Amino acid sequence: MLLFDEPTRGINVGAKFNIYGLMGALAREGRALVVVSSDLRELMLICDRIGVMSAGRMTGLFERATWTQDALLATAFAGYAKREAMLHEPLEPDAKAPETGSME
Repeated sequence: MLLFDEPTRGINVGAKFNIYGLMGALAREGRALVVVSSDLRELMLICDRIGVMSAGRMTGLFERATWTQDALLATAFAGYAKREAMLHEPLEPDAKAPETGSME
């Protein structure tokens, strides 16, 4: 298994396609590739599956035939929306603050 972390960040278009070619050759040899990228278009171009993380958790796994850009983006922001909603939920009137260890 090979991990590529932002493999084309900050390089020119010609070099990007050289890297894509190298990655394709490795995949054809049967190597497993994990690509971490903030460039959604790049991931949609080169990946067979895309796992989406949001707010530090895996929130979705998409196969090439099933993903859309809108679905990927919605999944990417879902964890943050859920976290934000939890922060703004009113507390129950009888709710007690969590106990913390004594500082004495």
